[in-house]
Order: sequence, then C-alpha cells, then structure tokens
Amino acid sequence: MRDTLEELDRILPACRIRLDPLNIGQTVTLVQRALGTADQGTEFAARLWGETNGNPLFLVETLKSLLERGQLAPSPDGGWLLPSLDAPLPVPASIQALVNERVAHLPPALRAVLELVAVLGQDTDFPVLSRAGDADPAALLPALEELEQRGFLIETESRYCFEHDRIREIIYQNIPPHRQERLHRRAGDALEALHPDQVEQLAHHFDMGQVWDKTVVYNRRAGERARAVYAGADALSYYDRALEAWRRLELPDEELGLNLYQERGGICQDTGRFEQTEADFQAAYQLAERKGNYIAQAHVLNHLSYLQFQRGDFEKAAAIAQQVLELLPAMGTESEIAAGLFNKANAIRNLGQYQTAIKLYERCLLYTSDAADELDGVD
Repeated sequence: MRDTLEELDRILPACRIRLDPLNIGQTVTLVQRALGTADQGTEFAARLWGETNGNPLFLVETLKSLLERGQLAPSPDGGWLLPSLDAPLPVPASIQALVNERVAHLPPALRAVLELVAVLGQDTDFPVLSRAGDADPAALLPALEELEQRGFLIETESRYCFEHDRIREIIYQNIPPHRQERLHRRAGDALEALHPDQVEQLAHHFDMGQVWDKTVVYNRRAGERARAVYAGADALSYYDRALEAWRRLELPDEELGLNLYQERGGICQDTGRFEQTEADFQAAYQLAERKGNYIAQAHVLNHLSYLQFQRGDFEKAAAIAQQVLELLPAMGTESEIAAGLFNKANAIRNLGQYQTAIKLYERCLLYTSDAADELDGVD
C-alpha cells in the first residue's frame, strides 16, 4: 500500500491544503476545552502557542505527549497540574516519527538540500545555499520548489525556512555527526564570502564545523560586539567558546591566548564576576611571564591591583601595584608605571595614609606628563 501511494504521489500532483495556524485566543480555547476547564491553563496555552506557532498538529500532539509523560495530570483537588514554566516542552515522538518517515522517502538530492537548509537555519538565502551546496545552481531552484510543494519549506521574500523550527531540529538531529561538521564548514565558508559581517552566525558554523582558528576569530569579534552593547552574558559565552577553540589549536598562539584571557577577565570585571576575573588575569599573567613580556605582565598586574581595590582589599591592591613598580625599568613604560602609582595611591589613601598617597599621585602625574609628551612626539 505504501509503495502504491508513493507511486501515485509521483504520478499525480498532490493537492495540499495548508491549515492556517491558530491564533493565541483559539489556542487558549482548544487547550481549555481539552482540559475541560474554563478558568485554568491560559498561561500554559499561551506558552504552547509560542512554542508551536499555533500549528494544530503540534498543539494536539504536544498535549498528548505531556499527558503520557505525566507532566500534565489531573490534580487530586480538581483541575490540572500543569508543567512548570521553566521545564522544556517535549518534541512528541509521533511528530518525530512522521517527519523522519517523510524525509526517508525523499530522493537523495532533495534530502541533501533539506539537510543543508536545516544546518543553515535562519541564514538560508538562495546565494548562500547555492555557494554552500553540492547541487548545480540550475537544479537548486527546482529542488527548493519541490520541497516547498511537499510541505517541508516555505519561501519568504528573501530566504527559505521550515514551517516550524521543530521540524528543522528533527531533521538536523538525524544528520550523521561527520556530515553535520562538513555542512557547517561549507555554511561558514559561504557566509564568510557573502555576509562577512554576520560574525555571530560565522562563529556558530565554524565552531560546529571544528574550524578552530576561525572559531576563535569570529567568537572574539562576536564577544566584542556584545560587550559594546553591554550584553555581558552573551559576550562571556562567545569568549568562552573562543578560549575553548584556542586551546584546541595545534599550536596555540600564546600572545592571542593572553589577549583572550585579559579581554574575558575585563568582561567578568565589568559584570561583577570577580572570582573568574582573577582567574583570567592570573592565566594571562602566566602567559606573559612565560613569554618574558614585562610590559604585558605589568598591564595584567595593574588590572589585578584595581580588582583588589574593587573588592575592598586595599593592602593587597597596594602590594600588587608595588610589584608593577619593581618589575618595570624607569624609562619606556610610563603608562604602566603611572597606572601602578595611581593604583597604589588609591589603595594607600583608603588605608588612611594620606600624605604618602599625595606623593604617589604627584609621581603619577610626572609619568603621565612624560607619556603625553612621548605621544605628542609621535604625532
């Protein structure tokens, strides 16, 4: 019977009737009727609507799955015990089986295009698809049109996407890992050529494709961009991945690692994560020490001194600042010496040693003037 239906589908064009998604009000009505209540489930229904985009099949199957798992159950006191708002909603096994069965019957060429769209996600415009894919551009458009006719994809003004992201997730999860890596590498190469400003997407694709040098570059740039708009948590996430990729490099550049640790430490310091700040600055200091880079060591020590000042440990802040002054020669490092003097003066002042602090501030001004004169000379 299945083979007969498949043959008919090839010979006779199927008439597909697209069901419009339910709006939020219709979803609330459906859920409350399914639960047999009119005074419970509004917030739960709104969440269901948001995660299923109002797709009727997804709504009904998700409700069934929640009931089967016991995450949605009658309450002994009447009404219903609803899933907690922070618990992820399941992808129903029936939906997974349905999607997998339909994909299994696709011709290999169509399946390859569909898998590439699943990997690209929101980045699927025709030029990127054409550059990243195996298909001849002349054959790609008919393939996309057929996938649209079969109900897998929809076309918007500028790109192709799945009707629902859960369908994309199911298809993506069934791509073998080695093929996922290869597709992500090709997606990254295509985006780099056509949309080099999309650093967040480039970071993701090169990371998933295990192209570690480019993973470092684009996660660092994405982290800098996030930090510039005060998105501290996002910036840290990008720097975490940049450092992880840096460690995976065959020959990690110690200067690059030093900068990455300093930059992530700065973000942690800006966002009050002082323990991680200290760990990152210590890691940067060890790399600078290993390279014998005294100026870099002093720069990191000045950051550590200010960190201890922020934490209220003024004696430790003064001691670290003194390390800077003992580390550097008298000439050629005026800016770091000035920073060390300033940090020590601030700490000494807060310890009540005002006259000593004034003298340190005066010395700091001398070094600051020398640094400014040097910069004027360069101009």
